[in-house]
Amino acid sequence: MNKEKKSLLTQILVLFASSSTLICCAIPAILVAIGATGALISLFSNIPFLITISENKEIVFTISGLLIFIAFWTQRKDEIDSCELDKTLMMSCNNLKKINKIILYSSLFIYLVGLFFAFFAKYLI
Repeated sequence: MNKEKKSLLTQILVLFASSSTLICCAIPAILVAIGATGALISLFSNIPFLITISENKEIVFTISGLLIFIAFWTQRKDEIDSCELDKTLMMSCNNLKKINKIILYSSLFIYLVGLFFAFFAKYLI
């Protein structure tokens, strides 16, 4: 597997991991805040593993944070490496780097939203 595909795979894994933090903590908090507890109960009854994820949120956030850190590290390392000399490959490489950066920063934003609702929002009420 070439380096670009590994980098994209890493970014997708990070996006998936950070989305689990959003699902476990931010979405239930938002549903309760807007008074949609019926929707929350329906969500938890139809997808029972969400309760397990919510109960183990420290582990979920630790693993997600480590994956995001690794992704930033690999993305930084990829920025140093130059793209191919061929014009078409260079454009493809640069586009892939832009997509990776968008996915990475989206993952970080999702992670921070989930982190806020999981650990800090309860102190504001």
